[in-house]
Amino acid sequence: MACAGSGPFEVPWLFDYEWAAAVILAHRVFAGAVLVVMLAWAGGFTRVITVPRAFVVAGAATCGCGLWLLCWVFRTIKPSIDASLLLAFAMRDVAQEQHLCMGALLTVAGASELLHGGALGAAFPTSCSRPWLHTVWCANMGFVGLLFIGHPQLGPDETVRHLVLGLSIGGGALSLRLEKLAGKLDADQDLTEAPY
Repeated sequence: MACAGSGPFEVPWLFDYEWAAAVILAHRVFAGAVLVVMLAWAGGFTRVITVPRAFVVAGAATCGCGLWLLCWVFRTIKPSIDASLLLAFAMRDVAQEQHLCMGALLTVAGASELLHGGALGAAFPTSCSRPWLHTVWCANMGFVGLLFIGHPQLGPDETVRHLVLGLSIGGGALSLRLEKLAGKLDADQDLTEAPY
């Protein structure tokens, strides 16, 4: 049996090897989404892709990661088990509650990037390109960073890794928000002049 997260209860239908495999999969998907976001913005900085497209690709990866994480909690952890058991598990385990929150926050953050990128690229009305979207994105990503900091871990190494990741996500979100609000990522100046 597995004791998920750092909660005090055991889950009789979830074995340690199943939980370990599910966690590894979740981390790989998250890392893949981060890689896509980094590549999108690297492409924007080097002008391989346009800034609106960088917003769209980064937003799609972020939103997709959030939606996947929601599905992961409710289905992918153990697809063969009844969904009601997974729901009960998600509502009793602090780590699963945090995963649900992260999934929702990432979905909203990605959607705000998609709207902004679509507006810059004229796929959506320009009313979708508003400074408040950058604040929505920053707030959601900042809360994801806070959740990483407080995410229960089994050992000190994992705790330190999550602390560093959480601070990086929060600091990066704040820095990028400043750039976005200044218009420095909306193709009105060279991206290499954006100091953050």
